[in-house]
Amino acid sequence: MIPTVDDVDRAREAVKWARYPPVARRSAGAGQAASIWGINGINYRQTFNDNMLVVIMIATPTGAANAYDIASVPGVDVVIIGNTQECASPETSCPSPWMSRTTSTFGALPSTLRATA
Repeated sequence: MIPTVDDVDRAREAVKWARYPPVARRSAGAGQAASIWGINGINYRQTFNDNMLVVIMIATPTGAANAYDIASVPGVDVVIIGNTQECASPETSCPSPWMSRTTSTFGALPSTLRATA
């Protein structure tokens, strides 16, 4: 999961670093993952890209405004709303850290995301 994605460029970067070549640019990590997860005859390197789920978290009004474009980035599998982080956003302020402005800030987001399905 990649938190606080506000625009298409950041979503593309997330996708780029989540998968291995030739699809993307993730490092092989000196083979450590393959030695841990490549069990029972499974070739970790050949199956990893098929089993990766890239989850993008939208947590600001800017991200909400760009939600349709973010969700349209090839390789983005899931987009979620990080509504508890909204009060920490520099773009908003809440009277209390325990209060959320989800309805006002992200009010149009569900219809935006439905449009991408």
